[in-house]
Amino acid sequence: MNNITIQDLFGLSFLNSGLSLGSDDPRLIVARLINVALGFLGIITLLMFLSAGTRWMLSGGDEEKVGKARGSMISTIIGLVIILSANSIVIFLMNAFVAK
Repeated sequence: MNNITIQDLFGLSFLNSGLSLGSDDPRLIVARLINVALGFLGIITLLMFLSAGTRWMLSGGDEEKVGKARGSMISTIIGLVIILSANSIVIFLMNAFVAK
């Protein structure tokens, strides 16, 4: 007769395996964290751009609201350029330092 434990039943057998910190290079870990952060910033930028576009569409022709929405869109595009530049720098540095 097989002994089935709660850990096997729920797929929690990894709990008995102990603490595994991994053997990845710390430079790779930092590069991955930076890429994840830049990805989140990209998502936030997209949401801000969509929000500004929605405000523009719902402004009803009010010049003040249109101006604020346009300013938000321009600021968002500038932020996107900064994020893409930062991503390019991270890729360059990853290739320069991690590949060695």
